[in-house]
Amino acid sequence: MTRSTIISSMKNECPYILEFVAHYIAIGFDKVLIVTNDNSDESILLLSHLKAAGIIDYIGHTVPDKNVPQRNAFRLARVWLEANSPGHYVYVADADEFLILHEDSSVSDYIERFDRVPAISFNWKFFGSDGHETRPRGLVMENYQHRAEDRLREHRTLKSMFRFDEDLEGFSAHFPTHKNLEAINYQYADGTPYPARLTQTKPHQDWSEVHFRPACINHYGIKSYEEFSGKRLRGRGAMSASKDLPRHTDEYFRKFDNRDVHDPVSKEHIERVRGKMDEIFSAAKLEENFDRGYLGL
Repeated sequence: MTRSTIISSMKNECPYILEFVAHYIAIGFDKVLIVTNDNSDESILLLSHLKAAGIIDYIGHTVPDKNVPQRNAFRLARVWLEANSPGHYVYVADADEFLILHEDSSVSDYIERFDRVPAISFNWKFFGSDGHETRPRGLVMENYQHRAEDRLREHRTLKSMFRFDEDLEGFSAHFPTHKNLEAINYQYADGTPYPARLTQTKPHQDWSEVHFRPACINHYGIKSYEEFSGKRLRGRGAMSASKDLPRHTDEYFRKFDNRDVHDPVSKEHIERVRGKMDEIFSAAKLEENFDRGYLGL
């Protein structure tokens, strides 16, 4: 059986962590690592509960001056991966990104479709606010069901799962870097190959293709306007604080607040994740410090 690890760099994502962790455990990831920095919410308290229960591991860090939060997080994550996940397939995701398997019951079954490919790349599906002005109760995956039409340029955005082995040189939020990129191919979610060297050239939205099946990433990049405003305050993990430009503007919200396509996650998966959330809530004794509704239950 192929082993897998998910890592995520987060800041002030406390209300969403339980659903995120439950989703990725529900689809079969063996290990979960969250690297978190400079929180002003209750993230560390929640993560401490989850770690004490043996559900996840986490690394807390303060971003050095002029450094990029994600870059520092991935440096720390690589050290952790070397000790904990050699030979695993590693997937890097933000807190608002949910890998959706349309045809496979587990990520291990999905990876078995491939023959030791260095990296598998998944397309975003960008979901809008569904008309919510404030954060609704319940799961993110059940509250936001409408997305932009297929031709949206951002649907060509790729995030990757890659083998953590001796051929890997490094990784970023979107792609790994392997030795001799000129000689290897990566693959889209359906197994279509593409030259790995393209990942080091121009933006991938300029050359990538859209392959939503049999797996994709539901990207809940704005949620309600209230939640989007909180995202704006957090800043961008891919930029240093001194250079962080106002990406999350009202114009950005309007651009991606689309209801072109109704594309809900299956009710079966929603209930599967909710059941896993209940299980984790109890096992990690979260009732000691957290309200169920605040964590999405």
